[in-house]
Amino acid sequence: MLKKLLAGAAATAALMAPGLAAADNNAVVGFTYNSQEIESTDWDRYGVNGGFSHDFSNGTLLQFDGASERVDVIGCCFATGYAAVHYGTRNDSYGFGGFVSLEEFSGVSGLGLGVEGQLHMRNQAFKGWVGWLDFEDADLQGYAAQIDGAYFVSPNFAITRLISHASEEEDIDADWNTYGIGGEWRFSGSPASIAFGYRHLEIEDADGDTWTLSHNFDLGTDSLQERARSGPSFNG
Repeated sequence: MLKKLLAGAAATAALMAPGLAAADNNAVVGFTYNSQEIESTDWDRYGVNGGFSHDFSNGTLLQFDGASERVDVIGCCFATGYAAVHYGTRNDSYGFGGFVSLEEFSGVSGLGLGVEGQLHMRNQAFKGWVGWLDFEDADLQGYAAQIDGAYFVSPNFAITRLISHASEEEDIDADWNTYGIGGEWRFSGSPASIAFGYRHLEIEDADGDTWTLSHNFDLGTDSLQERARSGPSFNG
């Protein structure tokens, strides 16, 4: 189901692109590897992700994004991923919108809904979102909220940080917090960039750590800071 939705979103974007002003279209594609450890269990996640956004002349925007990953854990593997649609308004100083997402984890699918916002300053960008997720097939429901920011040492070098909180009150009945720091550097005169990150997870009496390495390509924006302001940068 998720693969069909991702393919449909890509096809829709391809059909829309010729009829839209090229200056208003931006995209990013990437390849990501995650090394995770939760207590004594190691996880390896790797996959592809991408986003496409179009800014309309009335100040609103439409964004599609998604990811598909393979997870290797305890000698086995399974697939996970998501596809999302965002709609909102944005200018050089701020943005606000909402999103709908379809999530998939090891063959179980969930529906997500939420609101999100952005605030842009001279050399900083802040984002925040609040969302609700329902995995009806697994009797799991919960909410999550996140705030993250980027400090641009230069337009093509950003230092990032985040904090998030999530809660599930049905089957798991647990709260967990995530703290993260990272950075991204885009090569001079190139659409390619390298991103790295570290996240620490605390859930009840357990904790975990994740190290991330990504290789991204920007199509339509000339710098990381421009992507944050006018590219597919909504991340709810």
